[in-house]
Amino acid sequence: MVMPWEAPRYAGPAPPLRRRSPDARTARVPVSWDAVSAVAELLGAIGVIVSLGYLAQQVRHNTRSVRAAAYQSWFASYDSLSNLLLADARFDDLLHRAGADATGLTPDERRRFLGVLRRGFRQFESLYYQHREGMIDRDLFEGWLSIYSRTAQGPLFEEFWQADEAIFSPSFRDFVRGFRKGSGLEL
Repeated sequence: MVMPWEAPRYAGPAPPLRRRSPDARTARVPVSWDAVSAVAELLGAIGVIVSLGYLAQQVRHNTRSVRAAAYQSWFASYDSLSNLLLADARFDDLLHRAGADATGLTPDERRRFLGVLRRGFRQFESLYYQHREGMIDRDLFEGWLSIYSRTAQGPLFEEFWQADEAIFSPSFRDFVRGFRKGSGLEL
């Protein structure tokens, strides 16, 4: 008789462990870390390409927005100056008289008109610079150029330009000389 505190004795070899037979669902395939690494690199490259495409689209959108804002800012400045000048009927009359025949202007009127030319061409220099840097579309710039080139043919422009040419940048001075001579738009 075997007492409960005694372990049963087995008199033979140990029983074999049960192993399952491999089938398609449980078969183990050896893992190739080179293959895993290649797949990870491929997925990473695809992620980089998608990110670059998104970034390029965002840059294009931002560039359009900046260009539009630059023109809007310039035009708001021009518009506020125009409204200020044209709100005064006497000054509007001065602009017309100075544009037609400057000989009848008083010295004070002449000084005021030359000041308007200075301010106007400072704004034109800003527009020129923005166009040169690609912030203002060529079509818009050419429209404004036609207005400023007519002004540059006016009776007091030569006096203004000789007195104030030095306050403008060298590239803008060359540009103004060029369009006054009719050499076109060389930017």
